[in-house]
Amino acid sequence: MSLNSWESMTGFATAEETLQGKTYRAQLKSVNHKYFEMRVRAPRELFAGELLLRQKIRDSLQRGSLDLQIDRVEIPGVRTDEVESFKKKLMGTRARYAEAVAVLRPSLFERGALLAKIFDSDEKSSEAKSDGATPSEIESFAEALSKKLCQNLKVFRSTEGSGIQKALQGESFAIEKALNEFKKILPVLQDKWRVEMEKRIGEWAEKLKVAPPDRERIFQELVVILEKRDVAEEIQRIDSHLRALNLLIDGKEKVDGLGKRLDFIGQEFNREWTTLNNKVSDPEVSQSVAGAKLAIDRIREQGLNVL
Repeated sequence: MSLNSWESMTGFATAEETLQGKTYRAQLKSVNHKYFEMRVRAPRELFAGELLLRQKIRDSLQRGSLDLQIDRVEIPGVRTDEVESFKKKLMGTRARYAEAVAVLRPSLFERGALLAKIFDSDEKSSEAKSDGATPSEIESFAEALSKKLCQNLKVFRSTEGSGIQKALQGESFAIEKALNEFKKILPVLQDKWRVEMEKRIGEWAEKLKVAPPDRERIFQELVVILEKRDVAEEIQRIDSHLRALNLLIDGKEKVDGLGKRLDFIGQEFNREWTTLNNKVSDPEVSQSVAGAKLAIDRIREQGLNVL
């Protein structure tokens, strides 16, 4: 059972929500960032809800550089709710006009002016009532929109995270392959060092016209060289880091800050492979180390994009 849910810092989400009969469409984009920062572009009528939107999204996502854009959806033609609202307005105006005529009994000429006055009064009253949403409406709108956006973004991030998880499996395999190749050639290298040392001792003995040292003395010198080039500890630590990496990739270890842990393992990998390369100092080994370090760099790069 996987304990770690891998989420990428990269994400994209859309959502729609209504406020006072108007539909708003939002787009939320997320990229990697060490902390949380957010830029908002929205219509002026939503200004009162911007702070709440920021707070809700921050509480849910915690990290990342985000861009939120909200646009009012313009639907061509006359909407049904607008038609119904206008009909109610006309019915109210008609009722007030009938009451005024019954009381004032104006002439036909005066009735036109009276109707215009009543209608104008109703229009101003309607505008005053609809001049901005109430705080509770704004709060409900912000909560609903932020919830939809965060849910959709987390789905996207999880999909991207699964892709990173699979990519890191390949990088882990590349490091393990390089290490196994080195383990195979290490005995060959040790024999090579022995032959080279004996050859050099013989050459110097010939140049100096002295008797070559005995086998025991050569063996002692060989032991000193092998101790200087001993990489058993480096191999053991690389094996240990590989096991830790595979536990993370397989989701079998629960950690907070998965990206930071991957970066730390990458640093340790780099340290051990560099030490190993310096001790051995062999062209063939250097090629394997270069391949392993490329895989390590990709692990650290991907780790920066993991929550």
